[in-house]
Amino acid sequence: MIGTALSRIMGYVRIFVFAYVFGSTGLADVLTAVISIPESFRNLFAEGALSSAFIPTLSTSLVEDPTGRRARRIVSNLFAFVLLVLVPLCSLGVIFNRQVVGAFVHFNDTRLFIAASADGSRLAAAADDGAFHVSVDGGETWTETRSEHKWESFALSADGTRALGAVKDGYLYFSADEGESWDPLMIAGRREWSAVGLSGDGRIGAAGTGDGLLLISRDGGETWSDTAAGGGRSVTAVSVSPDGKIILVGTDDGILEASRDSGISWTAGPVKKGRNWVWLSLAADGTTALGAGSDGYLYLSVNGGDFWTTLRGAGRRAWSSASITADGNSLFAAVSEGTFYRSRDRGATWTEEKGAGTYRWKMGLAEKLFPYDVWFLLLISLSAVLMGALNAKHKFTIPAFTPILFSVTVIASILWLPLPIEYRMIAGIVSGGAVQVLFQLPSFLRARYRPVPDFRLRNRDFGRILFQWLPVVLSASIFVINNIVARLFASTLEAGSITALYNATTFFQLPLGIFAIAIITVLFPRFSRQAALSDLGGLKETLRYGLRFMLVLLVPATLLLVFLGEDVIGLALQHGAYTRAGTLQTAPVLSAFALGLFPTGALYLFQRLHYALKDYWRPLATAGVILALDVGLSLVLKETPLRVAGLALASTLSFGVGLVLFVFMTRKRLGALGLRGLATSGLKTLVGNIPLAGIVVAYFILVRPAVAGFAFIPRLAVLLGVGLGAAGITFAMYLVLKVDIVEDILKGRLKRRA
Repeated sequence: MIGTALSRIMGYVRIFVFAYVFGSTGLADVLTAVISIPESFRNLFAEGALSSAFIPTLSTSLVEDPTGRRARRIVSNLFAFVLLVLVPLCSLGVIFNRQVVGAFVHFNDTRLFIAASADGSRLAAAADDGAFHVSVDGGETWTETRSEHKWESFALSADGTRALGAVKDGYLYFSADEGESWDPLMIAGRREWSAVGLSGDGRIGAAGTGDGLLLISRDGGETWSDTAAGGGRSVTAVSVSPDGKIILVGTDDGILEASRDSGISWTAGPVKKGRNWVWLSLAADGTTALGAGSDGYLYLSVNGGDFWTTLRGAGRRAWSSASITADGNSLFAAVSEGTFYRSRDRGATWTEEKGAGTYRWKMGLAEKLFPYDVWFLLLISLSAVLMGALNAKHKFTIPAFTPILFSVTVIASILWLPLPIEYRMIAGIVSGGAVQVLFQLPSFLRARYRPVPDFRLRNRDFGRILFQWLPVVLSASIFVINNIVARLFASTLEAGSITALYNATTFFQLPLGIFAIAIITVLFPRFSRQAALSDLGGLKETLRYGLRFMLVLLVPATLLLVFLGEDVIGLALQHGAYTRAGTLQTAPVLSAFALGLFPTGALYLFQRLHYALKDYWRPLATAGVILALDVGLSLVLKETPLRVAGLALASTLSFGVGLVLFVFMTRKRLGALGLRGLATSGLKTLVGNIPLAGIVVAYFILVRPAVAGFAFIPRLAVLLGVGLGAAGITFAMYLVLKVDIVEDILKGRLKRRA
């Protein structure tokens, strides 16, 4: 368990480094999506399905043939099988990488903001994932830069070279080189910016906030002054005329305010019920205006905003921005996915244009990286064969420490490998897979195995493995599809959702791996031996033992993740490119996952029990139910205010139902399981965690506000003190309550019991 714990901790450090370097930007989403594709398939060919299929047969062969001859041939057959299947599969992934990436990922979560120069020849498009695109030929071709800024709004000067951008919960930024570099306008302050406008010469700027503040600058952003506009209402759209005299401001209650003296005095127009302004743009005459409404329509005004005509030819869409040229004849409007629409006849007809590229650069980069990353699947599968062979002989230390080297390799690659930043992570993943294979080879050889493929696959043992592998791989495929669907759903939500899902999963898997997976790894070979000996009483006792072990360890872990998750994520990841917004996006996802810690761990334990009994079809049916329920709940919950956290909650609820199904199936197969005795352990566990809850409450009331402004090391010390103190008191309570598993933990009996 120590090796597994260190492995999970190093995985946490790996995520910390990834977050520090890549943040929660569009680039982080791309890397996460690319890495996740072979990670999903590893469950089919690596530690998941393949290990579950061959360890029972390997354990049986070692019982029946103590010389190990049958076991050695099985392992050599497995090497051959992995090579025969995965070398062609990975090669096809390289050849058809565009189709593969397109099947698993669809980035349409980015809001695109478009603005045009006075004559429409220069266009700029900013995205809320950090991308900034420029076209100097009216949108025919585009160049792009990327930054850590998640743009909330931006405006362009008349010549298209200068731009004013706003980052929500951040600063205003100014660029004088077509978006190549951005300087923060610190004087305006760090605020909840929601909309900006810029005059034709770039001298006069206006910026509004979500809490009703409107600031005006008349000297190119050097100084800013408050105005009477907004009136405490959330500012949703701002536009400044090319000469800087006229400023339009839209608010969240449908009111449009106008100034005709550069923001000195203001008049308010009538309320447009049901229409909040998303974006506003003024032509040179100051009276012709283009607006995008929250009701999904574009509007044109020729009298300064007093009256608006609906441009129904543009259709009803989720418009994110709109821009009008100086003469008022050419109109532009954007939605997500890098798509924008153009009208050359004042809005009468519209054509769809592509090329601003927020969708395209993500997909293009993913397609470039995937042909390298796909080979990780082959390497991790070979490593899994080595790991399973060692576990079958009760050698757990080397396999448990192997993932540590993987994390170290990835971290070193990200920080020091002399490659473009987007390639460092991929190089670390692939080389880390190779390191895992090489590290286990000496122990593998000492166990009298041979790392040589044997292509003579016609033997009874290997045939049995293939027969068992089919339903297991189908079950694992369902869980793979489940993960793919979750990422696909996340890619349709706000920028950073994929990264939030991935980061939350990593923190969730830390206690799951240290406690549940470590217990299962040790008990699975025992299940297999007891099943081979038809020891049904022993199987039920091992099951109860594993469940009690998980219960006393995962309940406090659940409480700590739910209550301290935001603090842990902020402390661990909120550095460098990773901002507070990423922490707030990830924390509820982690809480939703954490509620499923025990159901998930217990379900995996029941699943391995059935595999040991060579019962593969019932787990397959259960996996199908879990998938159907998860997808159905995800479709509903992602559209609620939970958003990406709804995907995690759907997973938790689905695994809970799956656990109930497993309990009923196992009782039908083995008879009474004696699980009522768990009620006593459960009650003691709940009572033992009451002091933990008290410590957490005291932390929130007394400690958290006091350390909010501290540096990293003091905050880390405080959080570690709270976590370790709570865990220590819980452990002491378990001793007082005489929880039997605690004695086994103290005396290290888990491994001996296996």
